[in-house]
Amino acid sequence: MKAIRSLLFVACMAIATNAHALINTFPYVNEITTAEDVADWTLSGCYFSTSYNGCLAFYKNTDYCILPELDGDYMSIKATVDNGSDFKVYVTTEDGNTDNLIGNLSSVALNIPYGTKFIKIRTTRNSYYVYLKDITITNSKLNPDTQWMVGDDIVATWEWNTLVLSGSGAMYNKNSADQYPYHGKNFEKLIVEEGITSIGNYAFSDRAGLKTIQLPQSLVSIGDNAFYNNTNLKDISLPESLKSIRNYAFYGCSGPTSLYIPDATETIGDYAFYKMDNLDYVLIGTGLKSLGNYAFYDCDKLKTLRYTATDCQTFGSEYYPVFKQCGWLQTIIFGENVETIPPYMFCGLESQFNLYHQQGQKVSGYEDRGDIAIPPTIKKIGKGAFIGVSMDILSIPSSVETIGAEAFRGCGGLDKIYCDNVTPPTLEGNLVFHDINKGVCLLIVPSEAYENYSRTNQWRDFVFIVEPSYFTASIKRMSINSQELDGFKSDKYVYSYTVPYEVDRVSVYAEAESIGSTITGTGAFDLNIGLNVFVISITAPDGVTSNSYSIAITRQDTGSGIDDLQAGSRLNFNSLVTDGYLKLFDFDENRPVEIFDCSGNKLMSVTGNDKLLNVSSCPNGLYIIRNGKEVGKFIIQKK
Repeated sequence: MKAIRSLLFVACMAIATNAHALINTFPYVNEITTAEDVADWTLSGCYFSTSYNGCLAFYKNTDYCILPELDGDYMSIKATVDNGSDFKVYVTTEDGNTDNLIGNLSSVALNIPYGTKFIKIRTTRNSYYVYLKDITITNSKLNPDTQWMVGDDIVATWEWNTLVLSGSGAMYNKNSADQYPYHGKNFEKLIVEEGITSIGNYAFSDRAGLKTIQLPQSLVSIGDNAFYNNTNLKDISLPESLKSIRNYAFYGCSGPTSLYIPDATETIGDYAFYKMDNLDYVLIGTGLKSLGNYAFYDCDKLKTLRYTATDCQTFGSEYYPVFKQCGWLQTIIFGENVETIPPYMFCGLESQFNLYHQQGQKVSGYEDRGDIAIPPTIKKIGKGAFIGVSMDILSIPSSVETIGAEAFRGCGGLDKIYCDNVTPPTLEGNLVFHDINKGVCLLIVPSEAYENYSRTNQWRDFVFIVEPSYFTASIKRMSINSQELDGFKSDKYVYSYTVPYEVDRVSVYAEAESIGSTITGTGAFDLNIGLNVFVISITAPDGVTSNSYSIAITRQDTGSGIDDLQAGSRLNFNSLVTDGYLKLFDFDENRPVEIFDCSGNKLMSVTGNDKLLNVSSCPNGLYIIRNGKEVGKFIIQKK
């Protein structure tokens, strides 16, 4: 039995591959324009009327006509009825004497039973003229129970759990799923063969049983609601030829975890991928030009978007943003050729997300700035692109030339904007920075660009336009007794020197990198014999960023000849502590290890063989360590 079914399915599929061979219209049943068109018909009471546009005229309910002998497999009949609607269709025996009613004749095709030889048409009107024209009989090799025309040249063939579309061209568009002839058939698999160019509106909507679809490389369009609410569809593999995905096309298809929009796809309609509950990854190809309202609304597991479109002009709208309620979207990767962020792209996006460029690399040069860093390939930021996005810091690279109206409206949490372009980007329209507190938010621009920004509309609204050095807490030069500090570097924070007994006073001088910085700890100081520690602190112009530099000066005792307290000592330890722990490599375990500050105050005393001392509670500076008679010094410089 299974073998018979398999052969039947193969046969059906073979038939379905050539729709033209299966459909034909009888040559005599098109428009009735002359008496010759009905010359071979049997007319009883009815007659050809030249006065009424060339129609068959019927007057009494006894009037009828019989069409010539037919020879078809699966036939149907339809016609245009004027001045009335009461025509009955009968099928008859070969002699035409037995009437079997099959239905009313109208513009809707009426199926004719298999094997019919004659068709009788009769009116039920009496003493009232009605007219018949444009009679069309379709003869098909298609089995109406398993095969249907769903396009001018497309046949749908159903066999068990599979529906196959074969032929060429576009499917018919319908207004609802139940208008397709296979509506009552259940199937888990859909195969659309090569040659077919479009899927019709509502073609496969609300099919909870559909699990897999196979689409051809000839496909260019998927219609409205085509796969609407197919909750068990496992995967969506879109062909590279696809140009258009219409409204609601895959609405509610909750099965797929990834989605790849081909480079050829130019338009995606409203709600196209609404509430795809398990969607985790989306790639948008290079050719996209328009993405509809709420296209990915409520895809609440979407985490990663790779965006490569180079000329997208429409990306949802302010009130219908594409990624509304996509609360897990965290990673957005821009292709290396993307130069424009489309209008409203991130409008209303509620998640905390990061922007990346090229092969998933985080936007370079902005690692320490946090929050939103625009990729360095971007030249234009579209209108309303970041409306309402929560961020503290915004970094705009020098590549950006234009920013659209309201691009950052509603980003009220911003407290710093870095703009690296010497020439202020052109602001198209007003309200680009609306709702941002310009009396608090800092605008950081290149050192040579202050005048440019302070004179440009909207940019000049920022009260604090500052240079990057505003946040630099760094000393560029330091000297002792008017001599440059030996080995000084601005990023080296600890120095140690020994001076002879005769040097009893020093003058410490420091110069800041940034104008407006505050320096403390400099001046003239007396030196004690032994260790002397000086801490020079600098605070950047922002009043927050700070750094400290430590200088340890050992003044030798008269005639001691000792210039390093650790010289010749058994006591061995790390002299620079950066992680809060002093490591002892060699010491007398029978004697306590004592820690003193530079004023001689004992801070701790430890006995035993513990070689790791926790000094994290001690502030940065110089300290003395003693073990029995042996003494040393170390510096704490925590990061």
